[in-house]
Amino acid sequence: MNVADNFLRSSAEGVNSSDVAILPVGRRVLFTKYDKNPYREVETTEDGVILGADDLGVSFSADTGEMESNIDVVVAAKVIAVGADCKYVEPGDDIFISTVSCTPVPFRNKKMFMTDEMNVMCIIKKNE
Repeated sequence: MNVADNFLRSSAEGVNSSDVAILPVGRRVLFTKYDKNPYREVETTEDGVILGADDLGVSFSADTGEMESNIDVVVAAKVIAVGADCKYVEPGDDIFISTVSCTPVPFRNKKMFMTDEMNVMCIIKKNE
């Protein structure tokens, strides 16, 4: 067993994961990405062109003539928690965010990410 394994074992002893919570600090926003964008609408034009299908994860490349995987640059996400200095984003908000500015958070294997509030592109609010 190496030094790192010993350290991890000793630092995690006595910590029950249900007894702790993760709280962002400052202007940080903690969120999870939606598997599929709930705000994307797929429609077909009169000519049979499918609009909005880029959310399916693959697209046709005119360069190679092959189907290729898409890289999501902007994703829809659900805000879990925010730091005390956040002014605009609140827990429970749906947001659009650039994946370039996301940092994975390895907490309870829950696919969470964190970013600064200034990296949130927009907040999705219900019309009132």
